[in-house]
Amino acid sequence: MENGAEKKYDNHIELIRAKGLTLLAKADSGHWITFDAHETVGGNDAAIRPFETFLSSLAGCTAMDVLSILNKMRVKVADFKMNLFVNRAEQHPKIPTEVLIEYLFV
Repeated sequence: MENGAEKKYDNHIELIRAKGLTLLAKADSGHWITFDAHETVGGNDAAIRPFETFLSSLAGCTAMDVLSILNKMRVKVADFKMNLFVNRAEQHPKIPTEVLIEYLFV
């Protein structure tokens, strides 16, 4: 940092390696999240994979956004469901190419 000033951040995630490809992330809230990889690539397959965590976070963030907008508009939502679909490249099945988010309101 310039002039020795410490930069302030809104959020901080601490990521540590537990064992092999198992990683632990600690958020400001104090909650720990465990990430792991499939056994075929050196993980223990004991926790959610990082890409699944990313998709879950994307789903949660967009759902909270939509619900908060509807709440501000005073739209009553009795029930809510969201589906997130991912398509991958045919030539590179590990590379996602399309994400579709579907909201279902009642």
